[in-house]
Amino acid sequence: MSNSTLPALNERLPIDFPHTDHTSLPLPTLENVEALLEAYQLEIARPLLNADDFAPFFGERYHANCGEHVRDCHRARLQGLCALNGINISFDNIGRYCQLLGLQTEDQERRAANSRRLMRGGAL
Repeated sequence: MSNSTLPALNERLPIDFPHTDHTSLPLPTLENVEALLEAYQLEIARPLLNADDFAPFFGERYHANCGEHVRDCHRARLQGLCALNGINISFDNIGRYCQLLGLQTEDQERRAANSRRLMRGGAL
C-alpha cells in the first residue's frame, strides 16, 4: 500500500465520532479512539521489543527509530492524532485503549483460528 492511498497523519479527517459533548466535540472514549484508528487505517499490534504491550502502527507513514521505546513513541503519535481531531485524551488512557483493542483483536484472531482447526478436524 502506498502513501497516496493512506490518510496523511498531519490532516484532520471528517470522522463521525459516536460520542460527542454538547458542542459536538468528540469525547475521549474507547469507541471514539476506535473510530479514529479506523479512519486513519491504523493497526494495534505488539511491538517486537515490548511483546507484553500493544501500540498503534501507522504502516509506511511513520515508524519510530527508538528501539525499546517504539511503543511509547507510537502511543504519543496516536495521542497527537487524537488532539488534531479534537479528542482531549491522556497518555495513560491511550495506553489502556491500545491494550483493550489489541487484546480484543488477538482474541478474535485466536477464536477464528481455533474454529478453522476444529472444522479441519471435523469437530464442528
